[in-house]
Amino acid sequence: MRKLVLIIIVSIVSGNAFGQLSLGVGYIKAGQFRGDANQGIYTGADFNLRIGNSFGIAPGVYYSIGKSTYPLYYSDGTVAKKYEEHYIGFPINLNYSIRLSSSVSLCVFSGPMFSYGTISTETNVTNNSSTGKTQDLYGFLPDNVVYSPFDISFGGGLALCFKKRVRLSLGFNFGFLNRATGDNVHYYHRGVFHSGIAYSF
Repeated sequence: MRKLVLIIIVSIVSGNAFGQLSLGVGYIKAGQFRGDANQGIYTGADFNLRIGNSFGIAPGVYYSIGKSTYPLYYSDGTVAKKYEEHYIGFPINLNYSIRLSSSVSLCVFSGPMFSYGTISTETNVTNNSSTGKTQDLYGFLPDNVVYSPFDISFGGGLALCFKKRVRLSLGFNFGFLNRATGDNVHYYHRGVFHSGIAYSF
């Protein structure tokens, strides 16, 4: 880690590094509480600090919203459960670019993501209500279950860059932290598939 920081500092001082801001949006499919999956969108920005001609490090901040609905048939009239989760994430990706032509390059990226869930709700939908009863999933749930909003994940992916401006990306992150514990829950690690488009300035 110290060597990486030293390389970055030396590159900046010697004039071999420059930064590029990117704004992006995209699609996510994420593992949800109780093993289900939700789908949604993300938006955010990163700042890629180039080190030489091929390497870079890109810290960023992203916000994502995921939702899902599952049909159920309970005696109390519940016909479905709706889940909704919001996250703010802070990735730090190392990347390596390979030039395919004068205007197209392939980028491989990998690194950690530090995430915090801002919203996580479960709504019971009944025959008589389109909204039903909503409860917050963070904190303590029945059966002594505790669902934590914090997560640390690691992942990577590929991206195609066109004329150093438009970037199409595809990747996956896997959470290291066991975020759900309790009497009937053994573990819960959140996985996130993401694809998107970004524009660099």
